[in-house]
Amino acid sequence: MSGASIWEQFSHDPRQPEHGRLRASDRDRDVISDALGTAYAEGRLTPAELDERSDAVARARTLSELPAIIDDLVAPSPATGQSVRPSTSHREEAERRYRRLRLVTQIIFLVPTLICWVVWLSLRIGGVDTFAWPIFPTLGTSIPLMIVMASHKEIVAGSEARLARRDQRAMQRLQSRSAPRTLGPPSGPQPPPPEERPGG
Repeated sequence: MSGASIWEQFSHDPRQPEHGRLRASDRDRDVISDALGTAYAEGRLTPAELDERSDAVARARTLSELPAIIDDLVAPSPATGQSVRPSTSHREEAERRYRRLRLVTQIIFLVPTLICWVVWLSLRIGGVDTFAWPIFPTLGTSIPLMIVMASHKEIVAGSEARLARRDQRAMQRLQSRSAPRTLGPPSGPQPPPPEERPGG
């Protein structure tokens, strides 16, 4: 989305009653399609909802039909308000995913490690002379955590790339659905061409 308000990208603001009767142009429909693509990439629309709303965009004939399609996706604003942008960038979303992954690996490391050491300590207190066997599960469960901690940049970069590909697929999906459909040749048998008469 550009820095201007989404509504300023239309030929005329479709929310204004005096503009509602005007016929929608391809550019007007593209503005709505872009907003749908952004919402789908953010996970605010399911594929079925994206298809349904894309069909509504393609069927729209007047400007008044367009605002309702994105009414629950765009924050209310005057005609000169701020633009609608993704709530988070790919980088921020990738960082958030990395933090979740790191938390999971920390839990996988801490929970079994603590349990093993508590059991070992209980045995020692009970007079059982045993070696420090919890060192083995401690080392084993620490490997994934160390890999995640050491691969921060690579994991975030990979997440960014996947998010970018998801956005690209969403835009391609919209473009394929909004592309004009050409009529193919009529089906069924065709009459033969008229024969030329010699000497005519």
